Amino acid sequence: MDYANCQKMDIEHKISDKLKQRIAIQFAMSLGEAPADICAMINRSYGAAAMSDQTTKRWIQTFQRMPNHRITDSPHTGQLRTARTAEHVANARQVIANNRTITCRNLGVQIGTDRTTAHQIVHRDLLLKKKCAKFVPHVLNPAQHANCAQICHHWIRMWHQQGFADRIITGDETYCFAYDPKSKKASMEWLPANANRLQKAHKECSTEKLMLTVL
Repeated sequence: MDYANCQKMDIEHKISDKLKQRIAIQFAMSLGEAPADICAMINRSYGAAAMSDQTTKRWIQTFQRMPNHRITDSPHTGQLRTARTAEHVANARQVIANNRTITCRNLGVQIGTDRTTAHQIVHRDLLLKKKCAKFVPHVLNPAQHANCAQICHHWIRMWHQQGFADRIITGDETYCFAYDPKSKKASMEWLPANANRLQKAHKECSTEKLMLTVL
């Protein structure tokens, strides 16, 4: 006999002892026994398995008000159902598809659950993880890379042409600030756990000015 079966039999045995004691209380009351004598009788008969005096007195008062009251417990509703239903999971998937930077708190408000349930849906049901963007020097597509290379080669060829520098009339210099107000943390998005991070151009607030030369 395994442990689970033994534990089940032990629970059934305790439940049957409870019912027996309630029957004994009801029978003793029908004989006209005093509440104190009934408590002593229960303690003497069942020993360590006896219900407390407070519980015994509560059953005595119940049988005094309703002699035909049932000895079994009232039916319970059981454990509350979890809010991680299929409908909530589907709604969360749709909300995240429209806004991958949403927080668990705002997600819970939109799908009608609390923050903890929204967090469990995202991580356990949707298997998503919020990842920061990966900083890179520049974010250019292949066409932009080719265009930059073409422009550089064009200026190099013009520089080597005779008299090109002599045609520069005047120039000016100015200083400007360059920064990106969106931080790395602000760019976090919900992505699959095995997905690569997004790339983000590395631009940050600088205390120094950049010189811009205009020819």
